[in-house]
Amino acid sequence: MIGAVATAALFGVLVVKHRRLVAGTVVRFTPEGVELADARGFRVRLRWPDISRIDVVDTQPADPVTGRPEVAIPLGEIDPLWERGPMGDWVRRLRPDLMR
Repeated sequence: MIGAVATAALFGVLVVKHRRLVAGTVVRFTPEGVELADARGFRVRLRWPDISRIDVVDTQPADPVTGRPEVAIPLGEIDPLWERGPMGDWVRRLRPDLMR
């Protein structure tokens, strides 16, 4: 019983933290690339030519041809409907090859 309560509490804490992270993330698109910034001050800038796909990457797979690490942007984590909105418009315009 105590184990189930502790597991449920831990799961609840993780869900709240994930929601805060996603809610506090800002995505900016420019002709040069994509910038992601969160409420804690973390910021990453990715140039369009360096982005290999749009998805969450749990590991760092490498491109078999170039050997460069794969670079993915997790737009689906920020907005599950990103493909239909302004983020999808940017990707279709500047990197249509990244669309599924």
